[in-house]
Amino acid sequence: MIRLFVVYVNNLFNFVETLNYFNMKKLLLSAVIAVFGLTGLKAQSTGLEGEAFLGLPMGDASDGASLNLGINLAYYWDVAEGFKVGALAGFDHWISKKVDGEKGKDISYLPIAATAKYSFDQFYVGLDLGFALGLTSEKESFEVYGYSFSAETKSKGGFLFRPRFGYSTSSFDIFAFYKGMSDKVEATINDSDGNESFSETISMGSLGVGFTYKF
Repeated sequence: MIRLFVVYVNNLFNFVETLNYFNMKKLLLSAVIAVFGLTGLKAQSTGLEGEAFLGLPMGDASDGASLNLGINLAYYWDVAEGFKVGALAGFDHWISKKVDGEKGKDISYLPIAATAKYSFDQFYVGLDLGFALGLTSEKESFEVYGYSFSAETKSKGGFLFRPRFGYSTSSFDIFAFYKGMSDKVEATINDSDGNESFSETISMGSLGVGFTYKF
């Protein structure tokens, strides 16, 4: 059974060392509470920013995905000269590629993160820390040596971090980024003997560029 599970989940990405899923949730909660607590500091609002990005999967993620793209919406508050913090949410999509002649299913996430920027001259550095909620599930039926099986795989998501470096103007930003994510994948295999459930955490990375419009 374990061998079948490994083959099935490999269509998403290769497994890597397991991360602590629940600690990541606690980290996200702490970050979000800290960000929204800053609204009470009477900091000057700098408004809404919309972003589109495009990246190339790196490391283990490149084995199963060919492209990473998405959009984000963020809101920032000034807390010090040149430094602002905010909250971010968006849609993050990974386009799968063919592996051994078969194309797997694309994977999507809903990122929710605390975000920060520090500006100097016309440049800035930024960092997003949060949680990417998995939106993808897949069901499949197959037969091995005359035995019939069905399997369901769900992407639960995990920790997200994204450092950025960019050029900033009063109306838009252009930036480069590296994004790291973990994803807890849960699978259930059904056969004549009953159900068996497994879970593993995969690691994903993306290197790319993005454009931000300031409303």
